[in-house]
Amino acid sequence: FKDNKFLNVGVTYNGAATLKGVRNGNSTARTLGYDEDAGTVVINLDTLKAFNDAKGDLILPSSYGLGLHFGELDHYDINLDVKMSDWSKFRNFGQADSIRAKTMTFGLGGSFTPNAAALYTQAGSYFSAVTYRAGFYFNHDYVYLRNTDINEIGGSFGMSFPIKRVTGNYQIGKIHTVINAGSRGTVQNGLARELYFNLTIGASLSDLWFIKPVYE
Repeated sequence: FKDNKFLNVGVTYNGAATLKGVRNGNSTARTLGYDEDAGTVVINLDTLKAFNDAKGDLILPSSYGLGLHFGELDHYDINLDVKMSDWSKFRNFGQADSIRAKTMTFGLGGSFTPNAAALYTQAGSYFSAVTYRAGFYFNHDYVYLRNTDINEIGGSFGMSFPIKRVTGNYQIGKIHTVINAGSRGTVQNGLARELYFNLTIGASLSDLWFIKPVYE
């Protein structure tokens, strides 16, 4: 595109995979009882099935995704990612487990820098050179318990603060800060919901190395 604008499109596909394995162990059932004479709780373990070198397959699902990245160099960009997975044929040694047939992951985010060269102009403002980022994501999880969906939803906001080099040469380091908050799960049907909040701080350094000196 003109005026430093760009558009990137990406498509991914991962076919279903089958992993062969051997399982050893026991499938047990636990029951609780109460001993009135002793006044204690009694736990009884019963072996339902024993697995001794039992061979089987782990069938993993296929997935496909689409990604779009549009923006203007050193000014702004917008990212969109969508991923779909087909868990209908998933099997763990012949068992389907408590999972959904279809899942989806969706993410939308972007960044904006008002004036990337503001540090090197007399009339430029420092906060015009700061990069501001924000995003939103939604995950329709494959876990499906008690006829209830287990979803994850969240968002993030971040800023990148430039550090101007005294020697010039447009070499700028940055201090990155990101706040991420969201929730996963639900309290319906006796389930649990997780609420999380993360703060991340990082740094990136930019420098020119191996510059050949020039003598007159």
